[in-house]
Amino acid sequence: MSNIGDDIATGSLIGIILGIPIFVGIAILAIPFIIISGISGVPMHILIQSLLIFAVAVFLDWLFSRHQIIENGIVGLIVGSLVHTYFQWHSVVCILIGLAIVGLLFFVSYIKIGFWIKTILFSVVVTFMVYVVLYSDVGLFPLPDRIWKIAFAIIFFLENIFIRCAVAHDKGVLLEGHGEYKKEEYHYDVRQDGEATAQTDNNEYQANNSTISEMNDLVRKINAEVLDEQEKEISTRDAGLSEIQEEMETSAYLMDRVYLFSQKKSFWDGNPINNMEEKVYSVLKSFIDTEYLILPHVSFREIFWWGDWKSESKLTDRVTKMHFDFGIYNKEFQPIFFLEIQGKEHKENPKVIERDKFKAEVMKRCGMKLITMDCSEPMPDSEIREKVVACIKKEVPARKAYAVYCPNCKSRGKNSLMILRRNKTDGTFFYGCSTYEENKQDKCPTLNLDEVPPLYWGIPLFKEKDKL
Repeated sequence: MSNIGDDIATGSLIGIILGIPIFVGIAILAIPFIIISGISGVPMHILIQSLLIFAVAVFLDWLFSRHQIIENGIVGLIVGSLVHTYFQWHSVVCILIGLAIVGLLFFVSYIKIGFWIKTILFSVVVTFMVYVVLYSDVGLFPLPDRIWKIAFAIIFFLENIFIRCAVAHDKGVLLEGHGEYKKEEYHYDVRQDGEATAQTDNNEYQANNSTISEMNDLVRKINAEVLDEQEKEISTRDAGLSEIQEEMETSAYLMDRVYLFSQKKSFWDGNPINNMEEKVYSVLKSFIDTEYLILPHVSFREIFWWGDWKSESKLTDRVTKMHFDFGIYNKEFQPIFFLEIQGKEHKENPKVIERDKFKAEVMKRCGMKLITMDCSEPMPDSEIREKVVACIKKEVPARKAYAVYCPNCKSRGKNSLMILRRNKTDGTFFYGCSTYEENKQDKCPTLNLDEVPPLYWGIPLFKEKDKL
């Protein structure tokens, strides 16, 4: 168990380095003023006055650092005014220059080297300004002598650094936040008795070796059961604490980064202007029958199930990030086929190529249709339409080539395919369940052709070369 004194010392050191908390830093850095006051014999009321003014100046510095729009705005106003005064440029131009300076300062604050340059530069300027206005011989509250002035300049400059580091640390700019939640330590002292012994004297009966052995076995069994229960209790409690800790840390992590998020410019991946996926979607809407659903960006996890392997975080993390550009579903949300739009990265990026191979192999093993469309080169809208239609007709040339699901099996929680059959009596075509011969007891009904909507207009029953 860690020593409390060590924890306090470590926390104090981190607090001083990062300026956290700020008021503790102010109190600590006020000590040199007290020492100097005692050495130089400065009256107590002068000391108190100087410390109060010092605290007010530090508070204002913290306020400006916390809300950078104030100090950045002041700098932008000064720069714009100087440009207008010395160069006589148009007022609108000067305002735009001032706004550009404000934006540049915000941008610099989020770059590490820029943050340190700005921190040191602003600390020097603020220290000089506060000294001139408050503590110089012509200031509002002149300091008694040179020692006080030098001490103020050094201490106020350091406090500036600490405050700015503290603010940046809180906002996640300087360093990532330390975990605020620490798992509570539990210590259990489990007493395990030794083997049972039997003592005898002349007036009592003497236990034989077999009785002692049985007693020892019984004690061992009881101890083992007690230890097992205690270990289960500890494991359950630690697991609960881990879940609580993880949930709290995740919540804190997310809340600290809310400011990073903004609404996407477009639903579609890639450039929101002249987007290829959006154009393909327009073609699909006009080509695919309205009885089918066109779902963009279908997540991998909405299509496949990988059983107990979902607990394997490395695998699950990868596959849940994948999606297909378009999925064509029937009204029962059963998949018909999937369409992938492949740009240049699908030919040049090794990671994307590997991901495409994985997707294709999974689709093949699961007996699902994946259609890929090469869009690595720019093309006019008319050519896009021709290419989409050609790709679909090539992979789905007839009714036999796309999935039709048995409604009876669907009602029992199964996705059984139906196949196109021909009536031997009258020569008409119909759909029959593919599991009919295997599961005749299910009595899956047949479907007439008009009960199954065609995937697209003009699709034939089967290719001319096919024979049923």
